[in-house]
Amino acid sequence: MLRTTRSALVGLALAGCAPSPQAGDLQTRAGYDMNCSDRTDIRVRELGNDTYDAEGCGKHARYAWVCKGHGPMAPCQWKRFPESKPAASAESR
Repeated sequence: MLRTTRSALVGLALAGCAPSPQAGDLQTRAGYDMNCSDRTDIRVRELGNDTYDAEGCGKHARYAWVCKGHGPMAPCQWKRFPESKPAASAESR
């Protein structure tokens, strides 16, 4: 009985998790959004709470991983924040 209850609780916990963000997918998306010719040179940094910064080809963009629902099959996608700015050059750091 205890084993069945434990298995049921683990199953319920897993069923409530939305898919995890994929950094490789974000690199591709950000490279396209920022119109970078070398889309493999996009650097992605996690900021927390499913929010990420992407930099490459002198540009910067911020993204959030947004899901419609919380189940394992919930549709999720990268959403770009409206504000964007050029990346800081190495000389100005």
